[in-house]
Amino acid sequence: MPTISTGPTHLDGVDLETWLLKFDKTGICTSPETRAALLAQLRTRPETPIVLFSHGWNNEFGDATRLYRNFLAHLQTHSKQFSAGTLRPVFVGILWPSTWLSFDTGPQMGASPVPGAADPEEALERELADALPDPGMRARLRTLLGSPSVDAAAGEELAGLMAQALRSSPAAPAPDEIGAPDAEAIIAGTRALQAVAGATPVNDELEESGTIDGATAAPLQGAGGLDFLDPRRVLRVASVYLMKDRAGTVGWNGVSALIDALLEASEAPLHLVGHSYGAKVVLSALAAARSRRPVSSALLLEPAISHLCFAAEVPSRAGKGGYHDVLAKIEDSLLMTYSAHDFPLHEVFHHALQRRDDEAELRVAGAATAAGAPPSVYAALGGYGPRGADELLREPLPEPGTAIELPTTVVPVAFDGTLSHRIAGHGDVATPYTAWLLYSQMVSQGGTHGRGVVH
Repeated sequence: MPTISTGPTHLDGVDLETWLLKFDKTGICTSPETRAALLAQLRTRPETPIVLFSHGWNNEFGDATRLYRNFLAHLQTHSKQFSAGTLRPVFVGILWPSTWLSFDTGPQMGASPVPGAADPEEALERELADALPDPGMRARLRTLLGSPSVDAAAGEELAGLMAQALRSSPAAPAPDEIGAPDAEAIIAGTRALQAVAGATPVNDELEESGTIDGATAAPLQGAGGLDFLDPRRVLRVASVYLMKDRAGTVGWNGVSALIDALLEASEAPLHLVGHSYGAKVVLSALAAARSRRPVSSALLLEPAISHLCFAAEVPSRAGKGGYHDVLAKIEDSLLMTYSAHDFPLHEVFHHALQRRDDEAELRVAGAATAAGAPPSVYAALGGYGPRGADELLREPLPEPGTAIELPTTVVPVAFDGTLSHRIAGHGDVATPYTAWLLYSQMVSQGGTHGRGVVH
């Protein structure tokens, strides 16, 4: 990854002040000088609003900065058109190692390889092998992953090694999940992924959105009769769990302290944005934050987390959703997007994530929009929207310039991007539509602006 400046970073086409802060997989900020310079700058301008954005499953520096650049360009356009350019927040972009292997059906990743960049599969395989305590186990893991297919017995062995490696990897408290998967859950997820092997992946504007993603028009079917497993798909299931835990680790251990520091350094509104697993980064950070001052708003773009994470009561087990309590740490609004066209989150996520301690296929009651009703307790927030949290489900995703009425209390307000393909895929989040949601939050809320309708 290129060296990050100790001061603001220039992004082509963006004239907003932009800072990039890098975190490692344990949540340690590895750009402390930049962090200190940012906080010092904010203390001199205590009324300048702040936007903190965490990318999701981008792995390369260029992917994340491309996402930030495109999103900010649209936010600038809205500011110039609707507020004469007076909306000029300081932007803080989070960078964290977030390789999540694609759900495509072929051997290649969805995005074009970057010359000189490490192969994501090789990097993930190395990380999981290194987590195993015994050299023989590490060698066996690599042997099994190098096979074109494995029978039932070898598949169980591979899944067991994966489960042990995941248990040994650093993990966050992960409040919206029960714990590390066992071998049975990994096998179940792998069979579900393998069921779509005959489908044709569709390019999901990967170059533009900067994500690692595959898409298909065909829904997954049951795969209980498959006698052989593709070990690379076992690796993909492992990547779902590993990156979900890592997102929580980065948020809980690292970004939480940054949020506290931003709220202390500035009196201005702080707006959080997270895409995909970046939603887990910002929510885990907010859950762990200790500041008495709330953030102004949160915007979750195609969040790769449980649709029940804000629920007052989870149907399959006693207790509330893991992120229910963060609602009290948001002053004005919590907005999010979801879409039936988000193939990984609408069709795959609830199949890949199957933990033995939960009821894997419990039907969840609730209103449905164009994206449909959640099929499982594992259904993704970005695929189906929230349930059980006094949520408001709205469609379609509003056109830029359209007034957005916001509730008088902080409840999840979710916009379905299915209609008119306003969210056409998991990476389709740096658009005029999504930037309009943040713009609306910023100009209608944040203390001095009051709550109500954007015109």
